[in-house]
Amino acid sequence: MRISILIPTHNYSPKALVQNILREIAAHSLRDVELLVWDDASQEKYQETLRQDVGELPGVKLKYLEKNLGRAKIRNAMAQAAQGENLLFLDSDGLPAQDHFITYYLEALRKNEIVVGGRTYASDPPQFDLYLHWKYGSHREQLSAQQRNQRPSFGFQSNNFALRRTLFLQHPFPEHFHGYGHEDTVFGKNLGKQHPIFHIDNTTTHLGLEPRSVFLKKSLAATEQLSTFIQEGALHYTDTRLSQVYIQLKKWGLLAPFTKLGSAQEKRWKKHLVQHQEPSLRILDGYRLLHFARIHPKN
Repeated sequence: MRISILIPTHNYSPKALVQNILREIAAHSLRDVELLVWDDASQEKYQETLRQDVGELPGVKLKYLEKNLGRAKIRNAMAQAAQGENLLFLDSDGLPAQDHFITYYLEALRKNEIVVGGRTYASDPPQFDLYLHWKYGSHREQLSAQQRNQRPSFGFQSNNFALRRTLFLQHPFPEHFHGYGHEDTVFGKNLGKQHPIFHIDNTTTHLGLEPRSVFLKKSLAATEQLSTFIQEGALHYTDTRLSQVYIQLKKWGLLAPFTKLGSAQEKRWKKHLVQHQEPSLRILDGYRLLHFARIHPKN
C-alpha cells in the first residue's frame, strides 16, 4: 500500500515533523512511502531555513512555489502531484504524539476510506502571550476518537487525516473563497455526505501557537468566512457551534438584546482576552458571536 505524506508549509520549518517521520520510516523499514514538502511562497529567510533543515534530508521531495496558493489550493495541487494510492495530509506545525504514527494510518486505511487522527496540545501551558490559543485548543479541539466519531464530519480538522487519492480528487478542498477559515468544515461536510469518516486516536500535537492578538484577529476572520459560506449555501447554521447559537438567539428574539449588550462590553471583552492571565473561553465565544451577528445578513 503506497502512501504519500503531504506537508504544505508557509513561513515555518517542519524540521521536527519531517525528522520524526523519517525516523519511523527507517526504524520500521516502511516501504512505498512518499514524502512531499511544498513551500507556499514563504519569505526568503524562511525558505533558506527550510533548505537547511529539510532540503538535504534523504527521501524528501522539497518544492518551492513562486506564488502563494493558500491552504486549499496547495493541498489540491500536492494531491495531483502525489504518486501514492493513499494521501496523508499533515500541517507543518504538528508533531506525532505517539510512536507507530504512519503504521497506525496504514492499518486503518486497509478498512476505511477516510481516517482522521485528531489534534492534541502540549500538557504544559505556554508563555502568557500564547496561552489563549493553547487554552482554546486544549478545551475545544482536543477530542478523543470516541467523541469525534459521534459526529464524524462535524468540526472536521484538516491538520492530520488520510484518505484514498482517487476519493480526494473527486472531492478537493473548495478553492473559490478568498477569506480565512472553515474550508476544512466545508470539505468535511461534503465528504461526509457520500463517504464514511472514521476517527482514530493517532494525534499530532499542535506546535504553532499564535500570540493573543493574532489569534483573535484570525478568529474574527473565520467568523466572516463562516458567514460567507452560509450565505453561499456551502454550510448551514447547524454545521458549527457558533452559528447554532446565533440561530437560536434569533429564533428566541434575543439577537438584538445580545448585540446591544455585547457592543457595550466589547472593549472590556477584548481587554480581558488580551491581558488576563486566565482568559475566559465564554468571553471568547461572546466576542466571536458578536462579530458574526454584526456582519451576517439579518434576513
